[in-house]
Amino acid sequence: MIITHNGTILKHDGTILTKITEVPPQPPFTNTYSLDFDGVDDYINLGDSDDFSFGNGVTDSPFSISAWINMDDSSKFRIASKNTSTTKEYIFTTSGTKLLSFVLYDNSTGGRIQRKYNTALTSYEGQWINVTATYDGSSSSSGIKIYLNGTRVDDIDGNAGSYVAMEKTTQPFEIGRNDLTSFANGKIDEVSVFNSELSASDITDIYNSGTPTDLTSLSPIAWYRMGDNGSWKSPQWLLPNNENKDKVSNYSFEFDGNDDYIDIGNEINFEYNDAFSYSFWVNPNVVGGVNYLYSKYHSSGRGILIYYNSNGASTPAAISLGLFNTNGGSISTRKRITTATGNILTKGVWNNIVITYDGSGLGSGIKLYKNGVGQTVTVTQDNLQNSTILNSSNSYLGAFNGTGSFLAGKLDEFTIFNTELSSADALSIYGVGQPTDLTDLSPIAWYRMGEEANFTSNWLVDNSALSNYSKRSFYFDGTDQYLNSGALSTLANASSFSISLWVKRGTTAGNYRRVCGKYASASDNILIGVRPTTIFPRFYVTNGGVTSYVTANVGLTFNTWQNLVVVFDGSLTGNQNRAKIYLDGNNITATDVGTIPATTSADVTDFYFGKANGLGVFYWLGNQDEVGIFNYPLTPTQVTSVYNGGVPDDLMDTVGLTPPTNNYRMGEDASFNGTNWTVPDNVGTNDGTSVNMGVDDLVGEAPNYSGGGISSGMDIFSRVGEAPNSDNNALSINMKREDRIEDTP
Repeated sequence: MIITHNGTILKHDGTILTKITEVPPQPPFTNTYSLDFDGVDDYINLGDSDDFSFGNGVTDSPFSISAWINMDDSSKFRIASKNTSTTKEYIFTTSGTKLLSFVLYDNSTGGRIQRKYNTALTSYEGQWINVTATYDGSSSSSGIKIYLNGTRVDDIDGNAGSYVAMEKTTQPFEIGRNDLTSFANGKIDEVSVFNSELSASDITDIYNSGTPTDLTSLSPIAWYRMGDNGSWKSPQWLLPNNENKDKVSNYSFEFDGNDDYIDIGNEINFEYNDAFSYSFWVNPNVVGGVNYLYSKYHSSGRGILIYYNSNGASTPAAISLGLFNTNGGSISTRKRITTATGNILTKGVWNNIVITYDGSGLGSGIKLYKNGVGQTVTVTQDNLQNSTILNSSNSYLGAFNGTGSFLAGKLDEFTIFNTELSSADALSIYGVGQPTDLTDLSPIAWYRMGEEANFTSNWLVDNSALSNYSKRSFYFDGTDQYLNSGALSTLANASSFSISLWVKRGTTAGNYRRVCGKYASASDNILIGVRPTTIFPRFYVTNGGVTSYVTANVGLTFNTWQNLVVVFDGSLTGNQNRAKIYLDGNNITATDVGTIPATTSADVTDFYFGKANGLGVFYWLGNQDEVGIFNYPLTPTQVTSVYNGGVPDDLMDTVGLTPPTNNYRMGEDASFNGTNWTVPDNVGTNDGTSVNMGVDDLVGEAPNYSGGGISSGMDIFSRVGEAPNSDNNALSINMKREDRIEDTP
C-alpha cells in the first residue's frame, strides 16, 4: 500500500484503492447574544410560509416549537404565534395570569384545543428557562405536551368549541407578538420549529442541562439563533433561518408591480460592440403584461432593455432582450436587436436566467440560458447594425426607467458582466438550483439584493462585486446640515496634525463653503473651506493675531470624488511649509496670508463637518466620506498612500501610516435614531452627531464605488426572507441595534 501526498491510497500495482478525506475541525457551538423585546412594540416577522402551517382544515400534522426565554414580566409573554383575533392557527404563550400554554385553533368553527401549565411563572421571571411545546397531529388536546426545562408540565386542558383541524391562513409567523397588540417583555433566544413531534429524550437534548446546544441533529425546519447570527441592517435586525446559514442567498426583494424599483445609477454603460452578460434569479407573482427586469434607456431611443411578457396572467412568460439606437419614430421602428425566447417563466417559481451578447451587433450574438440550459432564441428585429446604444440615463431594476411597467415578483442576485459568458459559466451560475458565489466570474456589478442592503427610508443596495473600503457617504444640502464631533483634543495646543477626507462638491451658488473646522473667533480657528468662484480649497490655522491661511491653486471639480488632505507642521519655517493642501495626492498650496502659528490654540470648541462653528452661513454642499485625523504631519509619501490611486483605503491598516487618532467612516457604520445620525469615531471617543440631517442623507455612493442602488417605493417589508432554495428568514420590527445583548442561557 502506498499513500500519496494528497491522501490517495494506491495498491502496489498503482490502482486507486480509496481516498482519505480530511474534515476540518468545526468551530465549537457558542451562544453569545440574545434579543431583548421591550413589551411595547418589538417583534420578529417571519412572513407567511407553508412551512409554518400544520393543518389543512381536515387533518393536522405533527409539529413542535422550542425557545429559550428570560421574562421581565411573565404576563402575556408571547413566544411564537400564527394568530390574530380574527385569523387563528396557533400560539405558544403565557396568559394574563402567567400560565404557560399551547393553543391550536380551528379558524372556521371558532374551536380550540389547548394544554397549559396551571402554575404561574412568576418565580421564573428574570432567569433563563427553556420551553418546548409538541403536538402529535391527533386533533385532540391529549396530543399536546408542554415542557419546562426538559420536564413535562402540562397539567390541564383549556379546550373550547368544536375543533376539527387547523386551517392554513395567510397570517405571518411571529416571534414576540400575538394578536397585533400583545408583546413579549424580556429576552428570547434559540427559537426552533420542527415538523415532527419531538420525543421526551429530544426535549432533554434541547434543554442540555440548562445550556443551548446545536440542534442540527434534530432536523428543525427553522432555527433562529436570534442575536448570534442576526445582522443589523438599519433600522431592523435581519435574522436568517440557521438551516440556511451556509447558503449564499437568504433574502430577496419583492417588487409590488405598482411603483417599486431600484436606481443603480449611470456608471455601467455598454456600446453595441461591447460583449456583456446579465444574470439574475426571478420569481414572478404575475406574468401578464410587461414586467421590466432591467432598463437603461434614453428618450433619444438608445439603450438596453430586459423584460418579460405574456398574454395571460397565469401562463408562462417570454424573456426578451432589446438593444436600441436612435432612429426617430416609435420604439417599434427604431434600429434595434430584439430577441425573445419561449414561455419559460412561470408564476411562483424561481428561475435563473443568463443572457449573453458577443458585441457583434447581430441578433445571432445573443444567447439565453434558463437554469443553466441554453434556450432557443427568436430574433424579432435585427437591424441595429453599427449604431451606438450608449446613453446618459440611469439603470433601473424592476421598472422601465423608473416610470412604468413595474415588476411584480421577487428578484435576486442580479449580476452584470463585461464579458460574454460561456455555456459552462451559465451552468455554474445555476449550480444545483441555488445561488452561488460569483466572485470567480469577475462581475462588474453584483446586487445581492436582500443580503447586504440597508434600510433608512429607502433601501441602499450595495454592488457586491466591488471590494472598495467605502460604499456609503453623507450628503450635505448646503443649507443647514452638519455633523458635530465635539471637542477634538488632537487639534488643541497642537504643534502638528493632518486631516484627510474625501469630498464631492456641488455647485457653490456664490458662497464660501466650509468643508469642516472649528471657529472660536477670527483669531482662533482651524478651517478647511472652498472659495466661491475659483473653487480653490483654503486651509486656516490661526492662534492669536490676524487670520492666517494658505490657498490652493487648483479648484475642486464639480460632481467628482476627490481626496483632500491638509497638513500642519509648526516646527517648520514659512507659511507654505507649516500649512499644506493636497488634492488627490498632489501638493497644490499656492498663496498665503498672515502668519501660520507654531501651535494651535488650547481652545476646545466643537469641531464640525459640513460647516464651522460660528460660521453658520457657509454650509457645505455635496458629499463627504472617510475622514481621518492624525496627530502628526503626513509626509508626501503618506499622502499618496492615503489617496491610493483614487480608492479609499482602510486608514487603520494602510502600509506606512500610523493610524489616525479619529476616524469617521461616515456612511458605513452610522446609525439613525429617527431624528439624528450618530457617526462613530472608530478610534477615539468623539462620535459625530448630525444636525438637520434626515434619513435620506445617507446615500449609496462613495469614492470609486459604482453601481450602488437606491430603491424607490419599497418599504422595510420589501426585503423578504425568501430566496432561491432558501426561506423562512426573519425581519425584526421596531427593535433597536442595542436590543442584541450579551445575555444568553
